[in-house]
Amino acid sequence: MKAKKFMCILLAFCLVAALCGCSDSLPSTPEEEKTGKQNSGELSFIEVTLGDMFNEEWLEEDTTCNVSWDKLKLSEESAAKYPNLKNTFDEINQTTDTEVKALMYELSSAAKQLRTESTDAVICEGDSQIFLQRADSAIVSWLEEEYVFSGGVHPDYFYKAINLNPESGEIVALNDVITDITLLPALLEERITSKYSYVTFGDLQEIFNSYSDKDYCWTLDYQGITFWFSPYEIAPYSVGLLSTKILFDENDELFAEKFKSALPDTYAVALPIGNALGQEIEFDLEDDGKSDVIYVGQTPDHTGSYYMFKAVVNGAEYLDEINYAYGFDAYLVHKDSKNYIYTVSYSDGAYNMFHALDISGDGIRQIAEMSGTQFDSDLVEDAPDTYVNYKPFFNNPESFKLSTAIELLGNRDALASYKTGDDGKPVMTDDFFNIETDYSQTTKIPLEVLILPDEKQEELSAGTELWGLRTDGKSYIDMKAADGREVRFEIDISGWPKKINGIPEEECFDNIMYAG
Repeated sequence: MKAKKFMCILLAFCLVAALCGCSDSLPSTPEEEKTGKQNSGELSFIEVTLGDMFNEEWLEEDTTCNVSWDKLKLSEESAAKYPNLKNTFDEINQTTDTEVKALMYELSSAAKQLRTESTDAVICEGDSQIFLQRADSAIVSWLEEEYVFSGGVHPDYFYKAINLNPESGEIVALNDVITDITLLPALLEERITSKYSYVTFGDLQEIFNSYSDKDYCWTLDYQGITFWFSPYEIAPYSVGLLSTKILFDENDELFAEKFKSALPDTYAVALPIGNALGQEIEFDLEDDGKSDVIYVGQTPDHTGSYYMFKAVVNGAEYLDEINYAYGFDAYLVHKDSKNYIYTVSYSDGAYNMFHALDISGDGIRQIAEMSGTQFDSDLVEDAPDTYVNYKPFFNNPESFKLSTAIELLGNRDALASYKTGDDGKPVMTDDFFNIETDYSQTTKIPLEVLILPDEKQEELSAGTELWGLRTDGKSYIDMKAADGREVRFEIDISGWPKKINGIPEEECFDNIMYAG
């Protein structure tokens, strides 16, 4: 029998389905209706961004409750192309806001009760994290890992998954993807008992035979379908969160053509690295039709205040004991026949770090480290006086943006476009970084500069106010004056302090701010 907690998840899932409007089959395009065939044209990526939300209540001294959750949004371009999908995202966000308020009320009540039973500090909390598995013109599929602690001997962990048709914005049913779901009970039992041979299960076929297509928690990526199982659903709590994957290549006849054709050779999927301290997932690294096992997680450092990133691929381990952080994002990058893990560690200010790991051969090898770098993000006013920081889900290695803290005339956030190179390292495709940091600086002394675009040398007078425009990150910075002129300062970074025309930069400008 499925646990009560899992039934709550299903109810939440059905609510989303009701909002979206369920259908037994995916709508056909006019061409598909004319020919009677599914369109097998090339898939195009959809740009999905994620906003980190947080709400906290201080009830009394040493008694708090808080909830953090993710909010989804389409880029402007994708929202214009898929208006129904945008509407569904809005409805899901509204529903989530309502659920968060209800959860905060429950946590507040639980925290107050716990406070009466103990003199120790009390924290009740909830957390929901979303991991995008696929977002393209065929399907948008994501996994949501939720965590709630409201007292007791342990917190609750559980999975949800949502799969949407981009054109209609409606829920994609499992029956739309799997041609015959009656084959699933035996297939899932075989995979689960093999993968988790150390676990004693009940009669899995009987459990799955009682499922309707809506009872399964599943996501779709570019290699197959993954089924996710919460604690108590098919095994005791102590076993944790479980999953198993059925590859397209293993069971080609099991899948509808729409979802397995015209797949890209290069893509990225988000790796679950939530409050359950990471999960084992399956992925065919060698394109041999067999699943490999990948684990990513975060391990407390020696102080207990930060985490270290950990990865295990087919038993080979990697632990970053240097770049500890508050948390991580991790992506599996598949480029042609090679595979990599991209991670971003989130720390204080300019100390975020980007790493690329090569997992294509034996072991795990770091191939790139970019200091002060993360995926691009935008601060968006979602409501009056309410700003949300949205970062993109990384799903297209052929085109993505990274923001880097450039240290020229102070710390500046600078943005550039990249692609994944043949060696797995990010390759900058722009000629320069565009400076995002919006603050001005004023010259203290007259300075020789290059006037753009002709690069004619002139003297810029003292007291000229300038704003950053662009830089190569190592030898120059272009700035714009109030009168519209664009000028270039060549900077010598070979020693400290950095110099302009042989003069220490702090003697040239005011308002030079470096982190740390």
